[in-house]
Amino acid sequence: MQRYWNRETGFIGSVVLMAAIYAMAFRRIALPDWMLLIDFSISLPLLHYLLFRPALKKWLIRWAQLTGLGILLGSVIIPESSRQIWPWLEMLKSAAMAVLIPVELAVMGGIAYAVWKLMRLDGNIDRALQAAVEKRLGESVSARLALWEARIWLYALFKPRHTRYTGDQHFTYAKNNGNASNQLGFIFAILFEMPLAHMLLHFTWSPKAAWIASVLSVWTMGYLVAEYRATLARPVSIDCDNLYIRCGVLSADAMIPWHQIQSIEAIRKTVRRQPGVRRYKQMGELNIAIHLQPGVLLPDLIGRMQHTRQICLGLDDAEGFIKAASVNVG
Repeated sequence: MQRYWNRETGFIGSVVLMAAIYAMAFRRIALPDWMLLIDFSISLPLLHYLLFRPALKKWLIRWAQLTGLGILLGSVIIPESSRQIWPWLEMLKSAAMAVLIPVELAVMGGIAYAVWKLMRLDGNIDRALQAAVEKRLGESVSARLALWEARIWLYALFKPRHTRYTGDQHFTYAKNNGNASNQLGFIFAILFEMPLAHMLLHFTWSPKAAWIASVLSVWTMGYLVAEYRATLARPVSIDCDNLYIRCGVLSADAMIPWHQIQSIEAIRKTVRRQPGVRRYKQMGELNIAIHLQPGVLLPDLIGRMQHTRQICLGLDDAEGFIKAASVNVG
């Protein structure tokens, strides 16, 4: 699994590098536009096949994604003087969008229905969402990103009620140093600033820039609302086998068996960002340090396994958590 994520990460890096090279090249020299199309519709899909050997259906989906990405990229970076076949491709892009948007909506609707159906069975929203996404997308970087995005918009658009989370004992972090209240204040500050920024950009720059900035602000607001609601709902949990770490929706969840934990202690000091240390605090204060056994690997948001030696949490009831968790440690 680790090798798979490394290959996937390397492939994504190759796509980004190629896009950056073409962006710089088209600004400096007059390249024919078909070169970019060849690389994104033939070279990169062939590289993907050689690296992963996927089934034909999955490879065709990835080919369509890479080709569409190439066409979209070319529409942005290719100057008018170099566009020979691109006007035709942009016509195809418009037709493809008319087909793909209903397909994407159908997939999202299917996932939403599957989540609703699974929620009725056991009420565990995280497990239902993960099962619905993995059933359609499998276990891949794309599936991880889709799960992360789906969880964000689930909490942004809805307020889940009567949900259950894996674990026997649950510990919250919303009140820690005014964590949730600080998030809510930040949201109201952005809401107050949005119309002022829109008017300022409208009169000092252009109406188009004002609307673009406002749309991006609303999009960002969705993420912030999701984080706030998830802070109120998603707990850190324990049972007799594992520790389940959740912190809003913008941080990677973690499930840690007790045998991988060396010790747990209360802390009062500031913990800086450093390799091998994960900090789950949002706008609160860290008050718990969990020391892991050597060699523990935990997934990040897209599933890449990372060496982790310490996890720091900021919980409302640090003393209660340490007392409950220490029974299972050692």
